[in-house]
Amino acid sequence: MRISIADSGAGIPADQLEAIFEPFVQVEDSITRSHVGLGLGVAIARSIVVIYGGDISAQSSGSGQGATFTVVLPTVGQPVSATPSQGEVLSTSSIKGKTVLLIEDDADTLEALALTLQLESVRVQTATSAEEARKAIIRDPPDVIVSDLTLPAHAGFDVL
Repeated sequence: MRISIADSGAGIPADQLEAIFEPFVQVEDSITRSHVGLGLGVAIARSIVVIYGGDISAQSSGSGQGATFTVVLPTVGQPVSATPSQGEVLSTSSIKGKTVLLIEDDADTLEALALTLQLESVRVQTATSAEEARKAIIRDPPDVIVSDLTLPAHAGFDVL
């Protein structure tokens, strides 16, 4: 089964078409970008699709030209050849085994992000304020910091 979804949005530069499937990779890296997100969505989507024996790809003619995402999954009754196990999929993740400090003041968002990362075999530290984050960094320096930019009292930029 093949499913394609196309949009007429911002598009994806050719050199980023594979990179966008890595965790935390975003096409736009300006701190003033109009789009928000952590760069986890398509990485999670690829992990799920691969676990089920499929493939996901992105095509785009470049900036301002939109993008098309195509998911190919085996159909019922069709033998799945060399489907990787969940462990094999996770072992290819560039973030597996790393320590990530999540700085987020919204409890539900913090919990969802932490659980998502833990599914990728990531060791997660959490903080709900800039002060908590500073203490966590001193106590146990993380490999990666993911921060909300609109924290109470101090902005996420202050922590970074």
